[in-house]
Amino acid sequence: MAPASESVGDGRTPATERGTETVQLFGEHRYSSVVTPVRELKDFTEVALAAGETRTVTMTLTADDLQVVKPDGSRTLEPGSYELFVGDLNRTPTIA
Repeated sequence: MAPASESVGDGRTPATERGTETVQLFGEHRYSSVVTPVRELKDFTEVALAAGETRTVTMTLTADDLQVVKPDGSRTLEPGSYELFVGDLNRTPTIA
């Protein structure tokens, strides 16, 4: 299945320390026929960084990742706007 959306975020460490940064991707379905979390963790990745290094990370979501569970237990992709959050970056893709 083709990706529904790709999100890009930066991981960065302080100039004097090396470490591992966990980049988290959250999604929010703006209007849904069922109750959904305000922000739901959709993906994450850990990136090893040298002191002061910044690295761009790309995460891919498919339509399946954006489905909601209906009261009868079935899963469906509802039309509408979804807001994605990675750190301070956000995007609002619309699914028709």
